[in-house]
Formats: sequence, C-alpha cells, structure tokens
Amino acid sequence: MDVQLGMNLHYNQQDNTLYSGIFKATYGGKRFRHIFNYNINYGKTDDTISANNMNGLVRTEFDVAKKVFVFNAAGAGYDEIRKIDFTYEDSFGVGFTAVKLTNFVATVDVGLNYQEQFFSDGTTKEYFSPRLGEKVTWKISKRVELTEAFEFFPRSVSLDNYRLRFETTVAYLLNPHLTLNLRAVDLYDTQPAAGVTPNDLQIISTLGVRF
Repeated sequence: MDVQLGMNLHYNQQDNTLYSGIFKATYGGKRFRHIFNYNINYGKTDDTISANNMNGLVRTEFDVAKKVFVFNAAGAGYDEIRKIDFTYEDSFGVGFTAVKLTNFVATVDVGLNYQEQFFSDGTTKEYFSPRLGEKVTWKISKRVELTEAFEFFPRSVSLDNYRLRFETTVAYLLNPHLTLNLRAVDLYDTQPAAGVTPNDLQIISTLGVRF
C-alpha cells in the first residue's frame, strides 16, 4: 500500500491552495493481481474553487502465459472544474510484458473501453472505443523510482475524436517507508463539456508512506 498526501500553498497578491490525496494498493497471487488507485484534489484560487475532483480505479490482471495477461479495469469519479458531475468506465483486453529486468518493467496492452459522462448542464455522453495502453516502472537508483503510464482511446477512424491520459511520477525514497513524490498528469479530451478546454494538466507534489 502507498498513501500520499500533498499540500501546495501560495500566498501573495493572489492566494492559491491545493490539497491532494492518493491511495494505491496491489494485492495478488502467483498469476493474478488486483490494483487499486484512488485520487482526490481540492483547491482554491482566492475564494474561487480551482480544483475539485475525485477518481477511483480497480484493475484485475490474470496471467495466461509467461508474458501475456488479460485484464479488466473499472473506474468512476467526478470533476467540478471540467463540469463532470459523474463519469464511469470499464475496459477489458489483453496485455504483454515487453521488457522485464531487475530494475525495469514495461508492459503494453490493447482492448475495448466503455465510458459514460454526466455533465452539470444536464447533458450526457456515451462512448465505446478501442483502448491502447502502456506502463513503465523503472528503479533508477536505490533512492529514485519512476513510473509512467499512457492510455489512448480513439473514438473515430479519422482520429479527430479521442481521449488520452498520460501520468508519470518520480519518487525519492527518504527511507524504505517514506517518499517524496512529484506527479504529473495530463488529460486530453477532444469533446469536453461546453466551455471547457480540451487539455487538463496537473503537477502535484506529495509526501508518501508505504506499507
């Protein structure tokens, strides 16, 4: 388990506050894994809410061969700034461990995704699309670790309608149970809610505790 808490404060001519929480857990046997992720952010710029979102994901992987696995991933959440009252999705497919070294692991996967979004203006959008993903875990040194994940959901053959998510975290181990983390998340959707920009970039620093 990994619990991370972050607090970024800036008081000047314009006051900015951001509070973040991240919970990660992995449980598994010889051939299967359950991965849990939960993220929450809340912030204000002066007296105006500038961040208020939450999302959770449960992913299950089962090894069908030495380097091949099948997976199912279900998630849900909301984002007040992006005018999403509630969204949920489910993905399933097959993955492949492309590289596996003592300090470096890279996987790729393909599958299908279903997503439904409920917006604050009362509209709803429903999508069924392919899913392409990859993930890298790299222990750069005894104290520095990097994780990176990318997901791409093309909604049309012409690729003018799609959704993607890119996330990377650099962790510095203060000791075996305490980490300093710098996390960057980029979300891009070509069809956001009315009046919302397609891109959402988040850069968050946290202090983590591992069990």
